[in-house]
Amino acid sequence: NAKRLLTLVNQLLDLRKLDAMGMKLSLSHGDLAQSVMEVSESFKLLSKNSGVKLSVVGCSVPIAMDYDRDKVVKILTNLLSNAFKHTPEGGSIVVEVERHGEESVELSVTDSGCGISDEDKRRIFDRFYQTKSAAQTSGTGIGLHIVKEFVTLHEGSIRVEDNHPQ
Repeated sequence: NAKRLLTLVNQLLDLRKLDAMGMKLSLSHGDLAQSVMEVSESFKLLSKNSGVKLSVVGCSVPIAMDYDRDKVVKILTNLLSNAFKHTPEGGSIVVEVERHGEESVELSVTDSGCGISDEDKRRIFDRFYQTKSAAQTSGTGIGLHIVKEFVTLHEGSIRVEDNHPQ
């Protein structure tokens, strides 16, 4: 509970910084694949305890590039937290990293959860927006908004789409 509260407070502070003074990237050169592996590894215990299989694809080769490590960690942590919230026991989550040229990377988080309605897809990254199913679980509706803002700071884009688990 204390860790969850700390995460919420940090998200509120990030939201405040975005509003008050605009947030800037703190770029450094590093291995994006390693950062993705580290964040994914931090979810291994949750994966085991919840009975949800977590797989990571595309991180066996280093992806050296400039990025804001702190913001990428927050992006992936939020996406994985949401995926675990909405994936039932026996389900699966896949984190995949794919390099496209020198300066472009696609990071995806796919889960075998219940999915999301078309109406919710249009609003899922809006501040404080919660789907009906999300309102029944714990959440504030700011995590995915922050994800979108941090992705935009990296001059990237984010989308949600249907997934048909195999």
